[in-house]
Amino acid sequence: FFKESEDTLLSPEEWIDLADAYLKECPESDVEMLMGIIDSENPVSAKKDPSIGELIRGYRDRGY
Repeated sequence: FFKESEDTLLSPEEWIDLADAYLKECPESDVEMLMGIIDSENPVSAKKDPSIGELIRGYRDRGY
């Protein structure tokens, strides 16, 4: 699908739109899988960082 051609190059705005569409519409199974990816302790605050899944849920809940 993606080949080196000028017809398939996306602008930064198109990449943002694509990411936004995924974040709004990604299946809950993806969110559940992403919940375990980042669960590290922030060296600055010594608090747990939110997982990617939590960030996606927050994004959707705020209605972006």
